[in-house]
Amino acid sequence: MRRFLYGRLALSNLIKNRRLTLPYLLACAGTTMMLYSVVEIALNKGMLHLPGSAFVQSLMVMGQLIVSVFAVIVLFYTNGFLIKGRMRELGLYAVLGMEKRHIAQVLALETLFSGLAGVGLGLLAGMLFGKLLFLLLLRMVGKTAALPFQISLPAIVQTCVVFVVAFTLILVSNLRAVGKARPMELLQSAKAGEREPKTSWFAAILGLLSLGGGYGLALWVKSPIEAIGIFFVAVLLVILGTHLLFRAGSIALLKLLRASKSYYYKPDHFISVSGMIYRMRKNATGLANICILCTMVLVAVSTTVSLYLGVEKSLRAQFPRSVELYLYDQGPLGSVRLLAEDTARDHSVAVDQYAQGEMSRMYADLQGDTLDYDGVAATVQRCYFMPMEAYETLGGERQELQEDEVLLFRNVGAYGQDHVVIETEAFRVKEELNSFPIAQKEMQSVENTMFLVFADETAMERAFCGRDFERFIYVGFDLKGSEEDAAAFSSDFYERCQADEAIQATLISSDSVYAQRETWIATNGGFLFLGLFLGALFMLSMVLIIYYKQVSEGLEDSERFIIMQKVGMSRREVQRAINSQVVTVFFLPLAVAVLHTFVAFPVLSKMLALFFINDLWHTAFCMLGTIAAFSVLYVIAYFLTARVYYRLVTR
Repeated sequence: MRRFLYGRLALSNLIKNRRLTLPYLLACAGTTMMLYSVVEIALNKGMLHLPGSAFVQSLMVMGQLIVSVFAVIVLFYTNGFLIKGRMRELGLYAVLGMEKRHIAQVLALETLFSGLAGVGLGLLAGMLFGKLLFLLLLRMVGKTAALPFQISLPAIVQTCVVFVVAFTLILVSNLRAVGKARPMELLQSAKAGEREPKTSWFAAILGLLSLGGGYGLALWVKSPIEAIGIFFVAVLLVILGTHLLFRAGSIALLKLLRASKSYYYKPDHFISVSGMIYRMRKNATGLANICILCTMVLVAVSTTVSLYLGVEKSLRAQFPRSVELYLYDQGPLGSVRLLAEDTARDHSVAVDQYAQGEMSRMYADLQGDTLDYDGVAATVQRCYFMPMEAYETLGGERQELQEDEVLLFRNVGAYGQDHVVIETEAFRVKEELNSFPIAQKEMQSVENTMFLVFADETAMERAFCGRDFERFIYVGFDLKGSEEDAAAFSSDFYERCQADEAIQATLISSDSVYAQRETWIATNGGFLFLGLFLGALFMLSMVLIIYYKQVSEGLEDSERFIIMQKVGMSRREVQRAINSQVVTVFFLPLAVAVLHTFVAFPVLSKMLALFFINDLWHTAFCMLGTIAAFSVLYVIAYFLTARVYYRLVTR
């Protein structure tokens, strides 16, 4: 009979405290739905039929891990707000005669009911809406055919295991908190005052150093390869610096506002600043977490949007011509062109901008005006050497060069020197070209590439300095016609090249925009899906933290505002005081998150260069658009939760 009593008591507690428990259950259901959906997609065998399926599924597995870890952290963190708001209630149970083991049974049953309700609702939502998410993914990766989305028992089991672990940790934490406290401490916990916090200059200085170090790494990164390793170090430094500065800096800011008589001695500012300064020690962590979550949303969404919208830019950066072949020296060039034109006629397209030329490729370090084949400098160049005759056949304009003169083109930045020394051989740069037939100017690139055009073969041999470098023939051309016909040409042309013995014997590689487009759309679409998916998860977590902060602070401030209203403070003045609090502190996380994102732009843009997104303006517009959209959502979410705070303090 007593067991049923505890069950009814646990269920009654959840219903009576629905202002706290309902958002918690909805958050549990939301994270459950997300985790189930991403696990089901990762396990879906139909994904194997997609172009780039292995990479897309690896993204889903990574998303599964991130969502699992984050779900545990979010539920554990928000439970802290939940249990704090109920300490007085649990203390009352103890005063009325319930032993701690009885309270533990009630808490265990509440955790069980919460888990069953939240996970059950989430699994149901995942089964209902998982199909929509799966169709959204298929659309993003460019797949129009319907693939099966079935209810997966392994996905259900994996999801349940994660949340069993989460709720077990939550129960242990709650029992530990209640077990350590005495009944009167629980009963009076809501009225426990706080002393005025002291400004920790050590924490402030350490926070500035950490934040400055993270910013410095992000701003001074030189190459896309360096950006990969530097990014995660910079992230850790920025997270540490943000937490330290919110703890120490926010207290210092509020004290400065209090010291300003013109600002502080106004009813709305006086109330908000005086109230916040005493609880900022514990609130700073929540504000820092909101800031970090905002930054994560902005970075995840803006970079994946940039990738998805930049598919064509990526392809054009890789393929100056729509179809490209590389053949060994002395390849059957006449046969290749005839085969291309015959195949084009069969597929109702026309060969356009046909270019071919023989060249040599090597790697060298650029140190000032010297290219060193054996150097170890940081600036590595991929160099292409060719005679004027080859440059002309590629589509370049013929120029008369002396034996010691070259034409020079660099894909990133300007060379800016009037001569170039290759090992020990010096050449005068007659002209630095602004464009090149088979390359384009880029704002940034994974590899800095340099093309040098010599007067003839003899001059080019001088530049080799006795070395034997790879020599090959480049063939490239565009196609006029529909995208469908061009894609069919690309597939057929490659098969015909393989079937022709003379061409196949000298063919190094053959590729095209049309052959790679599906793979790139699938890859970047998978990134966008995961970015939006994680962005939604981070946004949910952020809103949940803001909501519980409003509720906990509303409960703390309720009696204070009631007293002030009794001595003459109007509801309008209460609203103004709340608005002052919003402007003073709670929009600070958004502002700092935007600052973090702007500072991260250099390192993020260099990481995007690994995916051939080298247009900084494209990346900047995607980032600004994401910031604008997120700011609107942040303001809406905040003011919706602020209404809860207002109702609590004016009840």
